[in-house]
This record gives sequence, C-alpha cells and structure tokens, in this order.
Amino acid sequence: MPQAVNGAAWGGPADMSAWEALMWRAEADPRTRSTGVLLEILDKEPDWDRLVAAHDRVSQQIPRLRERAVEPLLPLFAPAWSPDPHFDLGYHLQRVRLPGPGTMRQLLDLAQGILARPLDKARPPWEAVLVEGLQDGRAGYLLKVHHSLSDGIGLIQLLTLAHSRAPEPGEYQLAPPVAQRPLLTPKSLLACGSVARCAASSRPRRPNGRRCCTAAAASATGSSCTMCR
Repeated sequence: MPQAVNGAAWGGPADMSAWEALMWRAEADPRTRSTGVLLEILDKEPDWDRLVAAHDRVSQQIPRLRERAVEPLLPLFAPAWSPDPHFDLGYHLQRVRLPGPGTMRQLLDLAQGILARPLDKARPPWEAVLVEGLQDGRAGYLLKVHHSLSDGIGLIQLLTLAHSRAPEPGEYQLAPPVAQRPLLTPKSLLACGSVARCAASSRPRRPNGRRCCTAAAASATGSSCTMCR
C-alpha cells in the first residue's frame, strides 16, 4: 500500500503557547537555548538527489517546517508561526564529508559543533545535515530542531511521517494541498495578539463592514478582539 503523507496538523496552532514563547525568547542567551540534535546512523550513504526530493516533499506536506516565528512589535503577546516567504531548502538541508578515517568520535564532535551554533531566527528553526565518509560505508544524519517547534513526542511523530518503511524508493500518496496561512508581520500581531482570533482567517463581514475572526473573537480575559469590534 502507498504510504500516505499528511502532516497538515503537525506542530499545533499558529500561536505559540506561553511555554514555547519562553523557550523561543530565551534563545538569545547561549546558556538557555532549547535546541536539540537527533543523530541517526545510516547503514549506507543515501542518494543525495533522492534525499533532497524527500525533504522537499515532506516540508510541503508538513507546513510548519516552512514557517518561521514572528514576534509582535511589543513583546506583550506570544510569537506566532507564519509561512517563510523566502524559504530555501538548500539552507536547511546540507551535507558534509568527514575526513579519514571517519570515526564515530569525529561524527560526535561534528554534531557538537552543529548543536553549539545558533539557529537563524529569521528562518524556520530547523536544520538537517547528511554526514558522509563514516567508516564501513555508513553515513550520519543530523536533525537540529528548536524546542519551540517540537517536543520529543512531536519529533517522533515527525519522523514517523517523514521516514520511508523500506530502503527502496516507494510510492507516496500525497495529501491534498494545504491552504497556506496569510503572511504575518509584527504589526499585524500587535493589532490583536492572536492568530487564532484575527490574523489567520475571518468571518463574513458585519453590517458595519468590518470582518470578525472565526475563533469567537474572545481573548483569555473574555473581552472581544479590538479588530472585530
């Protein structure tokens, strides 16, 4: 049976939770960064073009992988996820080759260096690196993800969606195209503070000509959104 790929719901809502926002904003200090690296050991070096094509396909089927965090003009509200208009897969997926002899120690040292460098906060907060030249014809695959993008359970779900069940190329039943959310700006977030209320979508116009958001137009305090009054 073809493997269905449907990750439209992966990553949760567009608004960051308070905990996710705290981890994201703590990224400025190296001592409080919340970034992890997953290391996989592959029994042989994969075909690079096939690997690139797989990442392109998966990042289209899981929209969160092509979204960046947008901060409001004033940090009174949590950041929100918005499509990156300049998404560049070539930046997020790279490959390197270990010098001889290609030991596990060399691979772990490389992983440590990749973990230590900060992520670009203007881009989706993940990177992947194919490491070639490991002993016995093997390869390493490093996936670096910020904790605000995914926790451990989410990472397991992501790998389940992204991994093939067999080493040979297979058929994929792609999910229907996912409607892309409108691009957000710091100013649009400041206007209401919640993508769920105003920035993502809107109800039909009211008699006064203003649009009202789909998510009940209510904040945590119960007051209506200022953009919908």
